[in-house]
Amino acid sequence: MLLTALCLTFIVFWLTNLYPKLEVLAKTQGNFRMSDEAVVSFLDNRGYTQSLPIKYGQWLGVLPGYVIDGSDGEIRAKCEGNSVPTDSTPRFCGIIQGNWGFSTVAKENVSDVLPTR
Repeated sequence: MLLTALCLTFIVFWLTNLYPKLEVLAKTQGNFRMSDEAVVSFLDNRGYTQSLPIKYGQWLGVLPGYVIDGSDGEIRAKCEGNSVPTDSTPRFCGIIQGNWGFSTVAKENVSDVLPTR
């Protein structure tokens, strides 16, 4: 049963992390008139260009989250929260730790959105 759940979540994770979906995400979060280089830079600065197994492991919480010094001068960490400074973020944050992530559509934490949906 656990293996089935891991396989299903990996398939859904893979489908949501296909490049065309990530390109749409970058353009909706940034600017619809972004150049291809700006899209790649946006995705790079936010950890979306990491390999799929690494991103999946970070999403699960079995691999440490990234800390990226972006080309725009900002330091971003996967495990940073709204009230936690980037330099003191936890190393692991994922589904196993109870962190469901942040909804880019609803602009709030997924754990807050799920009960209302």
